[in-house]
Amino acid sequence: MVKKSTVYLLAIFALLGVFAWWFEFSPTSEARKTTPTVTEISRPFANWKFENTQLIDYKSPDGTALTIRMGKDINSWSIDQNNGASADTGKVFQLMSELLTVKPLTKLEAVSDEAAMGLGEKSRKLKLEDSTGASIDIQLGSETATKSGTYIKVGADYYIINTPVIQNLDLLLTKEGLLSPTELPPPATATLQP
Repeated sequence: MVKKSTVYLLAIFALLGVFAWWFEFSPTSEARKTTPTVTEISRPFANWKFENTQLIDYKSPDGTALTIRMGKDINSWSIDQNNGASADTGKVFQLMSELLTVKPLTKLEAVSDEAAMGLGEKSRKLKLEDSTGASIDIQLGSETATKSGTYIKVGADYYIINTPVIQNLDLLLTKEGLLSPTELPPPATATLQP
């Protein structure tokens, strides 16, 4: 004969098995099986085609302008403000890759005061224009309060970008930063006379 306690134990194990099966295959358990993922912030220049860029126009708040224009092909660029002197193609490519691969820290949904972020009239303005005449307007603002990010406005959208990326852009967006390297004259040699 089977003892009463054995029957009770078998019944408890059967109930636990049914309970485990129910929660394993229950439709409400599907939500528990997925892992939360971080929402990817779209890149501001994701749809821009670098190879179609014909013109890069930069204006600083003090009125200094810099216009870089593509020549006969993508490997020849010139600086308008320097009597059409050729720009270093590698540095132009670096400038474009910095822009096109920039990954925002965050996208701001609502902005109440552009001036507080250094945007608007007092911002550095950058304009990219392609062969069809389409363009993107970019404003580079001031750093965030923590100094880890910089506000930018691309079209009508606002982002916070890593400050070092903006600092690299600032270094490149100068005549000196984009001029082609020139040959240095040979060093002067002096003859010693007794």
